[in-house]
Amino acid sequence: TTENTAKVLMAAGYSCECRGPIPVKGKGILTTYFVKTPFDDKI
Repeated sequence: TTENTAKVLMAAGYSCECRGPIPVKGKGILTTYFVKTPFDDKI
């Protein structure tokens, strides 16, 4: 699931921001996440 992927990424030092539940084509409603990067603060 996207939640498990976010947990793995956060454990590896990445920062993730929850987008909340959204409809995903072919999957239904899923809680999705943005993966934050050092470049996000510069935009």
